[in-house]
Amino acid sequence: MKFYKSDLLYKAIFYEDTLIGFVRDIIIDPNNGKILGYAIKPDCSRYIAYEDCLFLINRFFCKERDPVIDTEDVIYVNEIIKEKRGLINKPVVTRSGKKIGTLTDFQVDTSYGVLEQIVVHQYKFLWFNLGYKRLIDHRKIYSISEDEVTIMNEKEKVKTKVKSIKKKFGLGIKQKEAEPVYGSASLDS
Repeated sequence: MKFYKSDLLYKAIFYEDTLIGFVRDIIIDPNNGKILGYAIKPDCSRYIAYEDCLFLINRFFCKERDPVIDTEDVIYVNEIIKEKRGLINKPVVTRSGKKIGTLTDFQVDTSYGVLEQIVVHQYKFLWFNLGYKRLIDHRKIYSISEDEVTIMNEKEKVKTKVKSIKKKFGLGIKQKEAEPVYGSASLDS
């Protein structure tokens, strides 16, 4: 099921009938866009791993009695949090350096645990907030750094699609000239 981060924040997390906490943030792996877990403290010091939760009927259910993990205990998650690699309010730019806008929300698929798309608020006229929201598919994200989210240029995306189509159908590949089967012998001999 696909949900925006803004829809999942403050949802309750239960084990059977016991309330464990509320979702305060979603921890995303910046290298591959997978959900690592759901933070239950505002400072992200404690979280529940994605594999230990299931989202059903407007709340999370845990598979274990005590699924809460300190982020200090998991080195990779701790690095992501310390590097402030969260997505919200990061500038979004193209690979050529053109500023697109600011990331204001993102959509995740809770069934597969992956980032689906990002919501970017674009500014179109100088300092006036006359922007609009643009949805950018996860396949267009090039990198997520500490400072910004970089996406592919529009032309790059088209070139990538054209190359993959050509490769799929074998188009545009130079073929060698056919060599005679029996060498260079002529038919007269």
